Amino acid sequence: GRYAPGGVRAAGIRMKGLSPEARWIILRPPAERQPGARVVGATVQEREAGMSWVRRGGVWWCVLLMWAVAACGDSSTGGSGGESNNAAESDADLTDFFRDASGGDDAGDDPSTPDDADDGEPDAAEEPDDAEEPDASVEPDAAEEPDADSNDPWSSTHGLEGGALKNELRDLIAGHRSYSYAEARDFMYGVSGSIDVRNGMIECVYTGRMVAPDGSRTPGNFNTEHSWPKNEGAQQPPQESDIHHLFPSDAAANNARASFEFGEVTCGNRCDWAVGGSRLGPSADGRDTVFEVREVRRGDIARAHFYFSVRYSLPIGSQEEAVLRAWHAADPPDDLESSRNDRIETYQRNRNPFIDRPDFVERITDF
Repeated sequence: GRYAPGGVRAAGIRMKGLSPEARWIILRPPAERQPGARVVGATVQEREAGMSWVRRGGVWWCVLLMWAVAACGDSSTGGSGGESNNAAESDADLTDFFRDASGGDDAGDDPSTPDDADDGEPDAAEEPDDAEEPDASVEPDAAEEPDADSNDPWSSTHGLEGGALKNELRDLIAGHRSYSYAEARDFMYGVSGSIDVRNGMIECVYTGRMVAPDGSRTPGNFNTEHSWPKNEGAQQPPQESDIHHLFPSDAAANNARASFEFGEVTCGNRCDWAVGGSRLGPSADGRDTVFEVREVRRGDIARAHFYFSVRYSLPIGSQEEAVLRAWHAADPPDDLESSRNDRIETYQRNRNPFIDRPDFVERITDF
């Protein structure tokens, strides 16, 4: 039963896939073979004779013939002990030959493990035919420069400097919603808006004095400061009522400033006027009288001047510009200034770009 066709099938041996040499091995009786013998030792005549049998009788009849020959050989030895030994030898020989014919190793294999146990499993050493190396010359999509942020109102200024940057900023902030001067002040002082009302109080930009809103445009002897003097280009709307350059001010401070340029003074304790850190006196750079803004709000005034210059194409004198640049660097935008920029936008529909992007000042060499 071991070498019968059914037994061969049960052992997982496929005659159809064997080479002619392997089929010849099966035909040879055990008495003519040694353990581990190979078909290469057979003569051409033996191979031809064996293949003749295969062609005539078919593979399975050849296996039956081999089994019958083996049985006869075992019985000729006499005694059950010889039969058992020969059967074991035949079994080992046939296992070795089948392993050789199917491509197994000559030595070191475990005979208890079928050689075709990994049939159908992919060879780990082989790569799929369609596996291709990535083209190193092609950069991934992530390496591409991202598009400009659609939420950034200043994205179109990327890479611009000098006059080109000023022109682009002017296009972005021009055409804002304009109001009358009276309406603008109402928005500031809590009459119909609360741009400059903080925790129920209004602060003077120059002195820091605080007053409560009273429903008027002049609460607590306050009035409205034009940081860009009216007589130098801010006499009519939209310039006059552009809230980005309007600030609540104590009336006395507003009168002291008048239309003097901004600058650093050298008067010390003998200034013409000095309240809350702001002073009026002779200039440190050789100009006549200038107005020096207190430290905590001088950056706000500088950025308001830069805005007005770009928005309305008005120049700033070189000496005053140098001082304003220094103030801009020393007093960068804070939360109060940024919040005011947001509030003004709700009415005018434009922003001061130098508050949002302080770096624009360095990218413009001449205002």
